[in-house]
Amino acid sequence: MNIKLWKLLRMRETVFALPLAYTGVLVSAQEFPSFRIWFFVTLALVSARAVGMSLNRVFDAKIDAANPRTQHRLIPSGEMSVLSVSVASFIFAAIFIFSAWQLNPLCLKISPCVLFFLVTYSFFKRFSAASHLYLGLTEGIAPIAGGLAVNPHFDVITLPLAVFVLFWIAGLDVIYSCQDFEHDKKAGLHSIPVTFGLKKALWISSGFHILSVLSLLILGTFLKTCWIYWVGCLGISALFVWQHCLVSPKNLQKVNVAFFTTNKIISLTLLTTFLLNHIVCHRV
Repeated sequence: MNIKLWKLLRMRETVFALPLAYTGVLVSAQEFPSFRIWFFVTLALVSARAVGMSLNRVFDAKIDAANPRTQHRLIPSGEMSVLSVSVASFIFAAIFIFSAWQLNPLCLKISPCVLFFLVTYSFFKRFSAASHLYLGLTEGIAPIAGGLAVNPHFDVITLPLAVFVLFWIAGLDVIYSCQDFEHDKKAGLHSIPVTFGLKKALWISSGFHILSVLSLLILGTFLKTCWIYWVGCLGISALFVWQHCLVSPKNLQKVNVAFFTTNKIISLTLLTTFLLNHIVCHRV
């Protein structure tokens, strides 16, 4: 794969995002889904995320160029032009719509709505500190869409899972944005750290993650679960605690560890929990 395309796709984040859709598939599936379902769900999520990533790079090109932390990104560094990244985003959008069409008519119908969230989330930080929640809402569509891929009728059981993702992503995005506190404040960008300060922002992030865990516990009361599910919830809770132990208002050096490493483990733990619960507990 071309190295520039690899950077545009940001594969390590895409891999961490895949379980968000996969868990929705497992929660809604009456029986273990076919390879075809898994393939097009994967293609849809990878292409959707690529749309969001590429357009984010286009819309934030000037902001990234002014921020020392992001000056190395594709457009500010001159590796790719605004035109080439824009063209790539349209190609990825077409692949996403094709994938939705291959899953079922309902997925095709809602695909423009998903693209709307992917296109607009980059703008929120320009006028609202709720941008973290909007990003979480955008990512929270993944488990609902995953459920619709196997069951083209809205299943309320996916809602607690979507709420889990919403607050998980919002909380981690608050942590990640702490490292841009000084730049965002000078640039007039909105975020929870800028609005409330670093100390309160990390407390708010902790609150989001508490709500995230509560959503998993609520979901467990509606699913046919066994000890595997509750052990998984305990493991995810412990990982959230570890994540917040890594950072403090006076020490943000481990933000990338908290953001990338910890959340990758949380994502894999989430998928493993739901997969084993589906197989062992025979959820029907």
